Amino acid sequence: TLVPDRLTLTAGTKLEHNDYTGIEIQPSASLVYTPTKRQTLWASVSRAVRTPSVLEAGQTFAPVFGAPFIGPGGILYIPTLVGNPGVASETLWAYELGWRIQPTDRVSVDVSLFYNDYENVITVGSTPVFVPGVPTGVAELPWSNDLQGHTYGGEASVTVSPTDHWRVTAAYSLLIANIRGPAPFAETSENSAPRHQISLRSAYDFTKQWSLDGQFRFVDSIEGVPAYVTADLRLSYRPNDHLEFALVGQNLLDPSHPEQPNTPFAPSSEVPRGFYGKITWHF
Repeated sequence: TLVPDRLTLTAGTKLEHNDYTGIEIQPSASLVYTPTKRQTLWASVSRAVRTPSVLEAGQTFAPVFGAPFIGPGGILYIPTLVGNPGVASETLWAYELGWRIQPTDRVSVDVSLFYNDYENVITVGSTPVFVPGVPTGVAELPWSNDLQGHTYGGEASVTVSPTDHWRVTAAYSLLIANIRGPAPFAETSENSAPRHQISLRSAYDFTKQWSLDGQFRFVDSIEGVPAYVTADLRLSYRPNDHLEFALVGQNLLDPSHPEQPNTPFAPSSEVPRGFYGKITWHF
């Protein structure tokens, strides 16, 4: 505590060891300032890593990656991913600023900004190694650390409690990515996350036993997936402190919709409209 009840600094680090890249150091620090009982401001910086997986760093072949093509010598080659023991860990330096204010007992506002700097992002190598064969050869594509870049954006949410039994939260998030590296992998990485997302949540307690929760959510388009809006509802009944019955409806606005694009590893599958019941016992 730098200033009692006002300014607090927290710092630390995490050490990890793995068989592929050795020791990884992940420090972090945060500063929290509380000018009043209803306001909090904070800033943080941290380093994180993603170590290579067995598939990426091991001496194993992965599934076929793309359609066969004619290569050197007029031979038909099958592109195939192959592990690379020399691949390094992905690194991330994350910076964040935030502000929370509660202007009244029934209203709270949260705003945060972030900037993420990525290095050595693991992707498919852009230069194949051709291994001739009969009747087809193999075009080995080793994993490599060919991508780098940054993302930035922010999030804002407002929570209002019109009554003691009703709470409404509206939220918006923005994500902008700038990824550098070989095409088409850099472009694909930039377009793999939605730029805009908006949500509206409502939680209402009719009585101590009955409650109804609902959510609307807008998700911006990404490459291969159009923008979509979803709605969920949940009705619950708690006869006592331990037992809860719930009826849930998900994705109520459409029979189904896609949320992920097709990839060489997994075909796209649509998320269907769904209904289910749930019984929970709390100990």
